[in-house]
Amino acid sequence: MKKGLRIKIVVAILLSGAIFFAKGFCKQKETQELLTLRDGIYTGTSFKFPGPMKIRLTVKENKITDIRVTRHMALVKYTRVLEPLIQNIIATQNTKVDAISGATISSNALKKAVDNALAKATRNQNGE
Repeated sequence: MKKGLRIKIVVAILLSGAIFFAKGFCKQKETQELLTLRDGIYTGTSFKFPGPMKIRLTVKENKITDIRVTRHMALVKYTRVLEPLIQNIIATQNTKVDAISGATISSNALKKAVDNALAKATRNQNGE
């Protein structure tokens, strides 16, 4: 009985250490993904059914300050329902946010379009 308890304790300690290590590794990776953005207005596009989604992204002082959907061929309700997602992207300054339930395809298209615009706004290592 004591041997079984010891094994459980050792397993629990190893799992705790693995979880702690994994969290630290993920946090370090997120830090490395921070971008330096040039001020300006950038367009982004993603392709989805029934047609492309186009957005306009505004960057000021290295921050996303505005995102506007300029073309979305889906029903109007799907464009309106994306507003909380847009606000979440602006608040977190990245597209690694949850999609809107019931509008998953439109949500993913928006995130891809934002990523496309961010790629245009990103400075390279030389600051160009």
